[in-house]
Amino acid sequence: MKEGVPHKHVPQYVELEPFQKISMDEAATRIFIESRGVEPLANWQPHKPLIYLLPEDTRIKDNFGDLPPQQVPSIAHIYDPEHLDLKNSPSAPRAKELGLEVYPLITSGRVDYYAIDSVTKAPILVKVTKNSEDSRKYYVVKENLYEANDELFPPR
Repeated sequence: MKEGVPHKHVPQYVELEPFQKISMDEAATRIFIESRGVEPLANWQPHKPLIYLLPEDTRIKDNFGDLPPQQVPSIAHIYDPEHLDLKNSPSAPRAKELGLEVYPLITSGRVDYYAIDSVTKAPILVKVTKNSEDSRKYYVVKENLYEANDELFPPR
């Protein structure tokens, strides 16, 4: 090998991007909230706050493209759910495609969205949808509905 000429098999140094945290995914968030005593929703009651664990597909593809990876929410704290239709709703967007049974949930109240830091395990409020006169319809997976936990996700 000639002096000053790098050998073709000597690796070149590349500057790497700094480590970037990401928020917990659906499976990790489920383990996190259940390990902290958050209970699955036992009985639906109108106007009783609840926690919704966002399915992975929803986290990645819907409404959160403007947030950095560490702020993509996995929890929605729904303050005033008005109506939950527990009949299967196969007409819901992407339900058949994903093989999910989803149910329409209607609210006109506030919804807080939380990401869970994958390193510190701290819930971080990343988005708030304020009260509105117009009701909003969400399509929810029944198994992802939980009792509200004010200690972990305090009302604001």
